[in-house]
This record gives sequence, C-alpha cells and structure tokens, in this order.
Amino acid sequence: MIQAFIVSSGSSLFANLIFFLPMQLGTREGGLAMAVTSIGFPASVGIFMGLATRIREIIWIGIGLIWMSIVRKDYKLR
Repeated sequence: MIQAFIVSSGSSLFANLIFFLPMQLGTREGGLAMAVTSIGFPASVGIFMGLATRIREIIWIGIGLIWMSIVRKDYKLR
C-alpha cells in the first residue's frame, strides 16, 4: 500500500511540475518510470502503466463521443 502511494504521489508531483506540456505529453510516463524505479521495479513497468492509462483514456473518450452522438440524435427528434 505504501509503494502504491509513493508511485501515485511521485508521478502526480512530476506531472504537476511540468504542467505546461499539452496532455502531459510524455511526462506521465516519465514520472511513473521514475516513481516505480524509486521503489525497486524496472522503469519499463512505469512506462507500461503510463501507456495502459493512455489506452484507458482513449477508450473512455470514445465511449463519451458515442454517447454524445446518441444523445444529440435524441434531442433532434424532440
């Protein structure tokens, strides 16, 4: 549990320090790689976590866009 807290807070701190990059371009993956390395895991684990997060975000964005198109059609019918 403490390791998860360290990874989460370390990557969040790094992402907030470099806030000026759009969509945290590469900073999320780098922050996770540094945080995971600090607790003894290889950096590739952090990069994988960052990429998995990006894929999850893309899926939810797609679901949101589909939902918006469905709702828009419903409003046009009224």
